[in-house]
Amino acid sequence: MSWLQFHFKCRFYLQKLNQGASIQQAAITFEEANLDELYSEKESSSLQKELFRKITSLVHNSDTIKALKVFSSLNLSESLTTSKTNKNITEKLSYLEAITAVFLVFITIYKLFVYPVFFELLQQYPSLSSQLFTLFPSMWFIGLTIALFTFVFTFSYRKYLKNIDAVVINQSSKAMKIFTPKNVLAEMQTLHQIISLPLGSQQSDSLLNKKMNKIIEAGLDESVELSYLYQHHAEKLDAAIWKHAQRMFGFMYTLMTISIGFYIMQVYEPIFKLGALIE
Repeated sequence: MSWLQFHFKCRFYLQKLNQGASIQQAAITFEEANLDELYSEKESSSLQKELFRKITSLVHNSDTIKALKVFSSLNLSESLTTSKTNKNITEKLSYLEAITAVFLVFITIYKLFVYPVFFELLQQYPSLSSQLFTLFPSMWFIGLTIALFTFVFTFSYRKYLKNIDAVVINQSSKAMKIFTPKNVLAEMQTLHQIISLPLGSQQSDSLLNKKMNKIIEAGLDESVELSYLYQHHAEKLDAAIWKHAQRMFGFMYTLMTISIGFYIMQVYEPIFKLGALIE
């Protein structure tokens, strides 16, 4: 189920509860109306099921209505794993993987077919030999290591992006806290607090809870303010993730560029020396 379908389900249940129906009656009506695939043909993810279970398991009906109203307003579909920043980073990861795959094929072909020919030629003409060429077997292994490291990086970063919504909703794990930049982690924790507030998971003396109480006392709509607050911090999270991704891509692209440049030098040096010998 997409987040759009999740929000629609919240709106449907909210409408039924406002009409005096119970959660069980709303569930039956929703199922009989066959609206499970209105916005998405996919099944609900375990994360969406867990979040909806938390909403509908609140003890008081008024709390359930309040939570449904908030989650009807929160635009989770644009703030988590489907954000534009996420898509841009995924495209860059695919591009990096393509470059790495070409590099891997190139050095493997050179190792299997080109290097043996040059090696035999150097046995006949020792003057063609160079330190750069003799280092090739070791450098080939280093090239394989760099390619493997790049693939591990792209796989890990994809998993990191995929788990952002789970971290925001269920809070970050110890491993995530170790490897996630502080500014990114801070925004994730703030978003988690916003989501937890209508579920009653926040302590009554928390700073966010106190601020929302002031907002309610001022006569403002809590769901609207939480929605705008969530959007604000989601945008800050996007910006923080993008900045971190740019730093990581800068390092990885530099590493691959140096590796490719080194192998190009290894390929052409014997050719230039052979040309000079023939002249």
